[in-house]
Amino acid sequence: MSMLSVDYRQVRAELQKLEGSYRQEVEKTKGLLVQLEQEVHRRSQLHSDLSVHSSEISLLKTKEKQLQRDIAETRETKKSLEEDLQKIKAAKAVDDLQMKELQEQLDTEMHFSVSYKLPSIPII
Repeated sequence: MSMLSVDYRQVRAELQKLEGSYRQEVEKTKGLLVQLEQEVHRRSQLHSDLSVHSSEISLLKTKEKQLQRDIAETRETKKSLEEDLQKIKAAKAVDDLQMKELQEQLDTEMHFSVSYKLPSIPII
């Protein structure tokens, strides 16, 4: 019986050792599951953030295109206004020249009109 008793104790010690190892592995597994859940949550959050940033980028690109169209339109308007301004300046220059000529003509006519209206004094 002593042989059975020794074998029983050895088996019992081995069983306790295996149970201890099993508990350690169960704890490691629980820890790894917690890490896995955290990683899944982190990846989910990153995916969500990526979606938000992608939407923001898309919106900003749309705004950029609209601003580029607005800039092009503003440049065209500026060009058109500058052309109109040049036409107005040219017309003003013509008008100023005509005004000067008319003023000179008026001055000449006034001079002659005044000259002819003065009584002539005979020279003796």
